[in-house]
Amino acid sequence: MKFNPEKHYLGSLCKRGHEWEGSGKSLRYINNRGCFYCTKLKSIQWKKNNKEKDTAIKRRWHNKKYHTDPQYKKKCIKKAVNSKQKRFKKNPELKKEYNRKRMETWKKKYHSDPKYREHILNQSSKSWKKIYYSNPKQREKELSNNRNRKKIERKFKLPAYLKHCEENKKYFQKKKYWKKILKQSPNLKSIIEAWINYKIAILNLQKQIREELL
Repeated sequence: MKFNPEKHYLGSLCKRGHEWEGSGKSLRYINNRGCFYCTKLKSIQWKKNNKEKDTAIKRRWHNKKYHTDPQYKKKCIKKAVNSKQKRFKKNPELKKEYNRKRMETWKKKYHSDPKYREHILNQSSKSWKKIYYSNPKQREKELSNNRNRKKIERKFKLPAYLKHCEENKKYFQKKKYWKKILKQSPNLKSIIEAWINYKIAILNLQKQIREELL
């Protein structure tokens, strides 16, 4: 405890004999003229005897400061996040249950409350615009994805896309990621082959129709 001349002064010794740094005097408040250490002991005893009142006072003080002071709000959020992360590291199953319950409550609110739905849609569009206009790398990625989509749509109409589909059979076998998936789920291989054969059949029909028209 530091000596503050605006709040404290050195007076006569109290009944319990609390000295301030061997000065022979006790530290007292200017307002009450009471000993600093005696008042501290009284507050500790009162908190032990009246726990419910103490918690109510702390909650009121916390709520006022949380909504008024932004720095205090950030500190509280950081503490809560760190405590959650520690609990989830010890019990990973607890994290799954927490996420499952959170998604269930979110879905109920999203489908029941139309105002909440509009708020989320507007918020997502605003966040997407901020990322799009602030990060040039993200913008380039999205533009390249859109260009590739347009190219693929054009290739679907052309008969040259037949070669592209036939090459895709080898593509799924080359990639390491797909090899792992095919080992885990052998039924997926037949689904991929069926999808490619379906696209090839459609393109063959388009080719025949164009030849007949010409």
